[in-house]
Parts: sequence; structure tokens; C-alpha cells
Amino acid sequence: MPNFDAIITAGAELVIWEDPPLVVSDVIIEPARTNPEPAYPHKYWRVWQNTLVTVQATVDVVGSGMVQGPLDVDLDGHLFTAFFAQAQWPPPSISQAAGHSSSASFTPSRVGFYSFVFLRAQGGRLFVPFWVEELS
Repeated sequence: MPNFDAIITAGAELVIWEDPPLVVSDVIIEPARTNPEPAYPHKYWRVWQNTLVTVQATVDVVGSGMVQGPLDVDLDGHLFTAFFAQAQWPPPSISQAAGHSSSASFTPSRVGFYSFVFLRAQGGRLFVPFWVEELS
């Protein structure tokens, strides 16, 4: 279990997932997936194509409590590595400012599903899934 949290802080929006009904020979068939409790709909992160995305880790920093995107000097040597576990080829380049491994930015140019990963030495890993959609 990771000792940090991670979230998209810029370039994405959390939207409700709506399964459209399937239409076969003019007959409407409800989606096969189990529908959620109305108060808790399914959601996903949507990123528009060619939009700069920023992901930041939230870490418990000694003396400061939970800090979003702390500097490396506050991480006691347990820095972050960022990569894509799943991406549309070629994956976007990930940039992390010097001394700031808990924050990463990238610009996906291809439509599809992505899974961004933050890996922390002696701290576990977190996957941040999102969909890149074409602006219509």
C-alpha cells in the first residue's frame, strides 16, 4: 500500500460515465453493465487531446502534515519516478522540474486510455487512469 496519494491537478475534469443504451434492429437494449446507485455514479478523468496535464503526489511531510507536490528536500530521500503503464503510442514525454519529483506534467496527443504511474522508493506506487478524448 502506498504511503502517498496522487491526483490530476490540472488539465482534466472528473465526469460521470454514462453507458448509452445499445440499439439492435430498432430495439433499445439497456447497457449490460450494472448501473450504479444514483447517488454514487461511475466517474472517470477526461483529458482533452493536446492539453497539458499535471499530476501531483500528496505526501505526509514531517512537521508539515499532508502536502501536495512537496519539494524533494522534504521527502527524506524517498523520491518519485513517473512513467506510463499504459498509453497510446508513442507515449507523451513526462517532465518533472529539478528538485520536484512529486509533480509531473505531460501533453497527450493521441486519443485513448492512459494509466500514469507514480512510483516512490520505499513508498509504493499509484496508478492514475484517464481517458484522452478528441475535442469535437
